Amino acid sequence: MKKLDLKRLDEIDSLPYNIGIGKNKAIKGWWRNHNNGTWHNIEGVNPWVRVKRLLMGSIGLKFNDIFRKYCKQVPKYQQSIFLDQFEWNFFPNMRYYNDYYVDDDGLIQLTKKIGEYKGPYKFVSLDAKYERRHKVTGKKEPEYTWVVKGYDKNDYESVLISGYELYFDSKNDPRYIRLKAEKNKQQSRERRARYGPPKLTLEDFRRILREKELKEKELNLIKIESHGFDAKRSFRKEKNGILEH
Repeated sequence: MKKLDLKRLDEIDSLPYNIGIGKNKAIKGWWRNHNNGTWHNIEGVNPWVRVKRLLMGSIGLKFNDIFRKYCKQVPKYQQSIFLDQFEWNFFPNMRYYNDYYVDDDGLIQLTKKIGEYKGPYKFVSLDAKYERRHKVTGKKEPEYTWVVKGYDKNDYESVLISGYELYFDSKNDPRYIRLKAEKNKQQSRERRARYGPPKLTLEDFRRILREKELKEKELNLIKIESHGFDAKRSFRKEKNGILEH
């Protein structure tokens, strides 16, 4: 496997087009200077969907040929979407992978995805409290660590001082499911006790939203009529001398 060096694309003569998104002065931030934005649909197809469809049927084919095919279908400023599929992605589990890679023969290959987490699954009681203590001496970590000579955070670890924690091999374990449900209910009771019931129900929120929309429409109508326009007739399009409804 080799990582695609996107910074050197301008130096690679075999690529069909130079990537223009870095040099295109018409692009300002996320939006391009036209109505549909930089990443607009082409012939009704979203650019990310187009790339996904193209790459799913291109495993084992030459990268240059597929990239050339894609470049003929989209504007230059959308070429980077294709190349993004070969960039490295970072995930919270501290492992890296990219969706596709180019092998030593210049062929597109699919990276094997990281499998779903298999456990163990940790349950922590609601009253659990932790404290940072020295791994050898057991002394509590000082509050102002920057004034402690020779302090090393790796010498300390989190220790459970109250409550409990349990480990389960499967997230479908009945006891694990029950404990999580009980914890969620207890957290909900404590939130209600601290903050009281919700001030607005969902139905109240929707009613207020509808009233706000009607008020805005009424204000817009007043503004239009105050300028001498007829809101029902002044803004209809005229085609071949006939007003469109």
